[in-house]
Amino acid sequence: MGRKVVALNVETLDLLPAPCRQCVFWELGPKARPLGSEEAGLQKEAWLSSIVLEWGAAGHVLLVDGAPAAYSLYAPARFLEQATSQAARPVSRDAVLLATLAVWPPFEGQGIGRALLQAMARDSVLPHPDRLPGGVWLPGSAGAPALSPATHGSPYRPAMEGCA
Repeated sequence: MGRKVVALNVETLDLLPAPCRQCVFWELGPKARPLGSEEAGLQKEAWLSSIVLEWGAAGHVLLVDGAPAAYSLYAPARFLEQATSQAARPVSRDAVLLATLAVWPPFEGQGIGRALLQAMARDSVLPHPDRLPGGVWLPGSAGAPALSPATHGSPYRPAMEGCA
């Protein structure tokens, strides 16, 4: 089985199942359009476009033999509106927050979720054009947080029908 991890962006969004492509629960919180609507799909595309420009890829899709098997969605908490609405402890606005990690049932138990978590951790510390090694942003760069990005766990996410 050949595995490949690709960045989640507007070009790879179509690799996700429709409910996931059209869900902006974490990204827009109360401003989200209804799950599964065409408007929500357009909101997701717009959100992905803006975050790629400001911060970089907001997740990954893991392909097994060319077919999607799993995906992750993460970003600094300041880009995830729903993060501020959770009852759990507040997340620092510069923390990288894992919003979603979904593994399709036929691929569970094969280490695919772990591979996506490792890709997220690697992206959180590798240089970005506006970051110094170790994840420290250059002063004055677009979207530069006050502190170094840190990886934090995801707050509890209520189950949503059809959306991972």
